[in-house]
Amino acid sequence: ALPISIGFTVMVVLMSPSLTFLFAIVVLITQTFQRWRQTRINLNSNVVGQQEAKTLAVVTNTIQRSALIRLFDCSDFVLIKLDQCAERSISSAANLNFAIHSNAAVGSGTTNCLFV
Repeated sequence: ALPISIGFTVMVVLMSPSLTFLFAIVVLITQTFQRWRQTRINLNSNVVGQQEAKTLAVVTNTIQRSALIRLFDCSDFVLIKLDQCAERSISSAANLNFAIHSNAAVGSGTTNCLFV
């Protein structure tokens, strides 16, 4: 496979050096952007995991202390906290989903632009 790719590269350079240089620049920019986006996706993935763990901790804590919640009649406060935790968890998951799909779209789009 290596001799074929070297032969293809030499052929393209001989056909049009400026076009080859342009392709190389576009590929370099695309790959740099993809690398940066992958780092951001990994960070978002960690945030989603942390949010889900916090939500699970709040739910577990609420279940364990359900008698106290009823005794002191603070169910509204607990429900608001549960709602806030769930909202943050859903928002983090949606941001991660958007980042993954936008990364795939950008990669696919630039590849199509290069080879079409």
